[in-house]
Amino acid sequence: VNGLHQELTQSIIRGEDPERAIKALSERMNVSKSSARRLIMTESAAIASEAQQECFNELDVEQYKIVATLDDLTCDVCAGLDGQVFKMSEYNVGTTAPPFHPNCRTVTVPYFADDADSKRAARGADSKTYLVPADTKYNKWKKSYCHRN
Repeated sequence: VNGLHQELTQSIIRGEDPERAIKALSERMNVSKSSARRLIMTESAAIASEAQQECFNELDVEQYKIVATLDDLTCDVCAGLDGQVFKMSEYNVGTTAPPFHPNCRTVTVPYFADDADSKRAARGADSKTYLVPADTKYNKWKKSYCHRN
């Protein structure tokens, strides 16, 4: 654990490509690169989520929203949380803020009730990105926009 913490901290401070930390952890712990990658990327996401919480607090954000990736790879956990709004006092990495699981791609954004004209990105089965209304939740998107081949 200390080795992982040290490797991640140094990598983030130096702004290095995560592949360096993945390789170092894989060799140090004698595990596959895929296992090391999953751990490094998930822990990096947790660190980023905690940093975002601090940023939101400094900016006096009162509420935040969960935003899952709109594509065919999103899991049921993140799909179910997509669009949920929480008070900043409820921000808890792993429970009410991502990452919710290994390799989680879900993020948080400040919530503003009057942000009705916004858009969010989605990825179709053809891998092309397009925009949908920001209030489109994952399950609605999947039913309305997602066309599998």
